[in-house]
Amino acid sequence: MEMQDNLTAWEELNGRQSKPCATSDMLRQKLARAKAAAEPCPPQEAMRLLGVNLVLCSPSGMSEADRVEWLKAALMTIGDCPRDILEEACLAARKVCDHPAKIVPFICKHVGEIPERRRKAVEHARDQLENAGKPRLERKPEPELDQTGLAADIGALARELERKARLAGEL
Repeated sequence: MEMQDNLTAWEELNGRQSKPCATSDMLRQKLARAKAAAEPCPPQEAMRLLGVNLVLCSPSGMSEADRVEWLKAALMTIGDCPRDILEEACLAARKVCDHPAKIVPFICKHVGEIPERRRKAVEHARDQLENAGKPRLERKPEPELDQTGLAADIGALARELERKARLAGEL
């Protein structure tokens, strides 16, 4: 009887105690990996990556204050980008960009929607983990699409019309 007192509402409805499954551990690991992949690059690291690009293509008349302002603006624009993606984008920008005004637009285009997709992957993994222990709906077999035979009748009519059209064309 003590066992019955410890049951959840779902377990009471199903008449059995649910067992923790290994999938919840796997889902926790999946969530941790997704969070790590979506983690934005730390500001100091992003400034270092962007700074290398700026040094390579900044005009000689660009002052230290201008460079700092450029780095701040660039960081505000691409601040949510994960480190691995930002590293890849900065490397590609170093090979192509010849002016500071071209660096951030190039990186934004290169990065695209990857940060958003990674955030959605975190949400999806979180939802999967939250729903792991909840009851599943039974999948019912889908009914046959044509239970009345109507499609067969329409097909026969179409063939008959096609045959009559061919006969009319021969006359």
